[in-house]
Amino acid sequence: MPNLVGNRFEIEGSAAALEQFVSRSCLALKDGSIAIDLERVIPLPKSLADDELRRWRGDNWGTSYSQDFETIERTSTRLVLQFWTPWSPPFGIYRALATRHPDLHLLAEAAEDGGNETAYCFIAKDGAFSESEPELTDEFISHVTGYPPGDVEFDPVQFAALKPSRPSLLARIRKALADMFGGRQ
Repeated sequence: MPNLVGNRFEIEGSAAALEQFVSRSCLALKDGSIAIDLERVIPLPKSLADDELRRWRGDNWGTSYSQDFETIERTSTRLVLQFWTPWSPPFGIYRALATRHPDLHLLAEAAEDGGNETAYCFIAKDGAFSESEPELTDEFISHVTGYPPGDVEFDPVQFAALKPSRPSLLARIRKALADMFGGRQ
């Protein structure tokens, strides 16, 4: 099972620019949340064999997939999303979005406090962007993932209790626990 990276993505701009971003790069989910469609941002080549797709996604998107999107805030000029990716943030996606939407201000932050110990910050404005690796602190992890400060160790049961609006994550956690304990919970 991969280490999951928490991502927080803030998008700001005019109402027209933000609506164009949502219509060109996102999908509306049944619960009213917005999810970035990685394939809409950087389409998969049709010529790749199945075994080549994972490597291509890593090389071009920065990650294999995204999951468990939650809309934290949505106004006519601001959108804040939280989501998870395996192993690393979607670097390539953030870069492509900065190029495609130079009239938006983008701030992406990512944290993984497991084996990889990743902290990442991406800022884009006026078509230019910068990337950095901030210090991985409890406060940064809490800001990005929604965990309470000082409680950043991944506890599937506690996490599921904190995020009850994420049934797909809860189902995966229950399955992982069942697999770990031979069907006992």
